[in-house]
Amino acid sequence: MSLNSGTRLGPYEIGAPLGAGGMGEVYRARDTRLGRDVAVKVLPEALAADSDALLRFEAEARAVATLSHPHILAIHDFGREDGITYAVMELLDGVTLRQKLAEGPLPLRKATDLARDVAQGLAAAHEKGIVHRDLKPENLFVTKGGRVKILDFGLARQVAAAPLTTDTKSPTMAHRTEPGTVLGTVGYMSPEQVKGQVADARSDIFSFGAVLYEVLTGRRAFDKATAVETMTAILREDPPEPSSSGAHIPPALDRIVRHCLEKEPDDRFRSAHDLAFALEAVSGSSASAQPESVSSPARRPAPVRWPALAGVAILSAVAGAALHRGFQPSEPARSFVSVKPLTHSGSDYDPAVSPDGRTVAFSSTRDGTSRIWLKQLAAGDEVALSAGPDVTPRFSPDGTQIVFARGPSVHRLTGYWETKTDLYRMPILGGAARRIVALAEDADWSPDGKTIAYVRMQTVSSKMRSSLLVVAPEGGEPKELAHWEGRGVAGPRFSLDGRTIVVVSSPTIGSTAASVRYELVGLEGSPPRVLEAPPSFGSSSGAAWDATGRNITYVQGLLATYGASRLVRQDVKDGKSTALLWLPFESMVLDSIPDGRLVADSRSSRQNLIEYALDDPAASPRWLTRGTSHDRQPALSADGERVIFSSDRSGNLDIWELTRKTGALRRLTEHEADDWDPGFTKDGRLLFSSGRSGHLEIWTAEADGGSPRRVSDDGTDAENPTMTPDGWVIYASTSAQKAGLWRVRPDGSGASRLGDCYSLPDTSPDGRYVGCSDGNAGPARFYRLADGARLPLVIDTTPLRATEVQMGRVRWSPDGKRFYFTAQDEKGWTGVFEQAFDPEQKDTTATRRKVAGFDPGFETESFGISPDGKRIVVAALERTYGIVVIDGVGDPADAKAARR
Repeated sequence: MSLNSGTRLGPYEIGAPLGAGGMGEVYRARDTRLGRDVAVKVLPEALAADSDALLRFEAEARAVATLSHPHILAIHDFGREDGITYAVMELLDGVTLRQKLAEGPLPLRKATDLARDVAQGLAAAHEKGIVHRDLKPENLFVTKGGRVKILDFGLARQVAAAPLTTDTKSPTMAHRTEPGTVLGTVGYMSPEQVKGQVADARSDIFSFGAVLYEVLTGRRAFDKATAVETMTAILREDPPEPSSSGAHIPPALDRIVRHCLEKEPDDRFRSAHDLAFALEAVSGSSASAQPESVSSPARRPAPVRWPALAGVAILSAVAGAALHRGFQPSEPARSFVSVKPLTHSGSDYDPAVSPDGRTVAFSSTRDGTSRIWLKQLAAGDEVALSAGPDVTPRFSPDGTQIVFARGPSVHRLTGYWETKTDLYRMPILGGAARRIVALAEDADWSPDGKTIAYVRMQTVSSKMRSSLLVVAPEGGEPKELAHWEGRGVAGPRFSLDGRTIVVVSSPTIGSTAASVRYELVGLEGSPPRVLEAPPSFGSSSGAAWDATGRNITYVQGLLATYGASRLVRQDVKDGKSTALLWLPFESMVLDSIPDGRLVADSRSSRQNLIEYALDDPAASPRWLTRGTSHDRQPALSADGERVIFSSDRSGNLDIWELTRKTGALRRLTEHEADDWDPGFTKDGRLLFSSGRSGHLEIWTAEADGGSPRRVSDDGTDAENPTMTPDGWVIYASTSAQKAGLWRVRPDGSGASRLGDCYSLPDTSPDGRYVGCSDGNAGPARFYRLADGARLPLVIDTTPLRATEVQMGRVRWSPDGKRFYFTAQDEKGWTGVFEQAFDPEQKDTTATRRKVAGFDPGFETESFGISPDGKRIVVAALERTYGIVVIDGVGDPADAKAARR
């Protein structure tokens, strides 16, 4: 149906015709209401005569109209006038992509940018549930300003059937989109369209691949003599390699095209959003030239990470050098330092930077599953790459693949877990993940891409054994480079020359990080060389090599809580350390951007005390403290009216006292060292662990904190004191020579080892037994104090989900017939269980019940029981994790020189 100039369709006055095709005729028109020029498409009579099809068209036109996307032709209106059905769209000035291609091949950068814009438009429509089903060069419009628009979105699938032909101007659409009906344009159809199957968003991705192939090569991907032969080729044949056309096409772009043109929908990009992200990653300089070689040490940005969660993004700028406990910086930090957030979900960790510095891979639990995500630094887009549960990604030197750990749980240096994950690798453009080796975690690629180093943790003869191994990226027989007894290692990172691997090493028992160190392992098999880290009782991150290859950088927590930290640079030759700046969070993973900046994960948290009534389970819990401090390790006085706890609310870790009825707070210890693990002696004095001697020992003091006196002489790490009714102090040691459960008199005499339990002891009210955690992740065990014999009762507290909260702390009921312990429930939430104690039984699990915590909003980290057994006070830990960029601590000159 042709319209004469001057014809009115509602408020639209028809002008000159603009074109015609199988989907109708298009006219320039004037919107007389708004005084603007528009395009009016008169739809085919077959569509207008079918009421069902017309209703579908109207519904889909409304959906497209809501998109308002810069790369989708906007639909302003639709209507019917005198039997004519029409759609009103924005008026464009330019040519179709088909006309553009007739002028000659597009420059590679322009072709890549155009493809990215189309993919972004597809992604926006697909998110609304709208599928094009007829993507081809005729339906892509390039404006004079260079912007691309997708035409006929929401209209294509409603067009009436036409004879099959290879002419791309002839749509082969059917009236209904039912299985068995052929939909699409021959040459750009997906295999599922050829088969007459239901075509979803992945069908558009195939058609997109065919269009991109043609844009890059100047020839069609599937172009046979007849329509039937073309359709057969779509089903059975792969098009010639794009590079065979003679055009200079970067390998990354070649892979994108082939990934789009996979025959099976499941083998293509998972979404147009992922496709757009991949195209963005190869745009710019990487799209206009062959990728630079990153195999030489001078070009590889040697970043570093180790597997642990980290905190929320920080908005403030941080400047100045850090000083802590006499650790003086040997040189001033830069005057202008910024710490800026990169991600915002609150669930992101494990960052790794691509060799070209354009993309960050990271782990995230934002959708309930730990998966690998990709974020483009320039544009900010974020897409999920892997299915999960996956953690600790690392890029290959050429930036095309990542290696990561997959499995149900992840080792943390704060935990006592065996490796349960396997090592996988997969292309960053998507595709199948391939297993490299079993029982592996936290890996790194060598600069030449020929070797992968990884860590493994195993229990051997009841002791933890950590190993550093190397294996080929294809898998095969691994080779052990070094191993450690009783220490956990993580964060293996190759030096820039590929000759050395640095790891962070820590004792696998106990909760202190005072003896964390960094070790250099040579590939030739020489013994590891130790770099002692500055003293700190907080956590320590993995190390990142700087651009010169002379130094490593890492983050040290400053308190034995989840709080502030400092960024440290250490010379690997002379061991000299420099504090660069304070950070208002902790971090477990660092990586280097080639321009000298750092990417880190940040762990931000608060910890407050909440009280539950054990004698009235229906009563609502009551917050005793609530704020931004870290209040933990509560213990209740004999009368149950006072709660002592450790807290960083003074800027230092000290023992505090809270009066339950009034809420009054009083600081009991004021030493500059860390004071924590508080408890009471039988006469009401303080019993605690302190770093006043340079390492943790057991101390006592008056009830008000006065007259402190050292009790133990461990020499390394004495923690978790408790007292028996007859006056013995029981504590846990993680000293390499003395590790285990110990008892000593309050005057320091009579020290003797009781058994192999390593943390969180608590004695029964009658003084006959002690319960404790056999390492930071359990299990909980019980010993007879008279002879140190281990009882048969064992409580498995292995977490279902990865956590930094220590499982298995045991507290006794006042009558000694029950005990309380921390663990996760079937949902993975942490809380306190109650269970019957029977020294003759191996298992009393049938008596277990939940009593406190198990709140999805926080983790139950520690707790105390009132002497009358009526109340329990829980330390509730709330945390967020994010990725941040730290700028101003690296030397841009070094980074520039390294890139030459």
